[in-house]
Amino acid sequence: MTAYEAGHGTSLKGRLALVTGASSGIGHAVALALARQGMELLLVGRRKDALRSVAEQAGGANIVVADLASAPGRQLVVDAVPPMLHVLVHSAGIYFRRAVLATT
Repeated sequence: MTAYEAGHGTSLKGRLALVTGASSGIGHAVALALARQGMELLLVGRRKDALRSVAEQAGGANIVVADLASAPGRQLVVDAVPPMLHVLVHSAGIYFRRAVLATT
């Protein structure tokens, strides 16, 4: 029994998760963790080769290559999402190395 099943009495198996930022970092790790729970995945990121690699590691997943910083990229994601989505993990982001006080 997974932690989710213990707390909610239901399985994630077969449910759909959309994970942004899935090509690396936290998004990559979350995508693989959800795949281990049996979830179907829709992976979003900017780097096609990296997304394909994550999809393969997850045992298969649909991918959307898109930059969420642009309106056309966001529309690609909207168009790819089926009517029933169970989980959304938004971990897309950009890392700027600078002092916290210099950040606006």
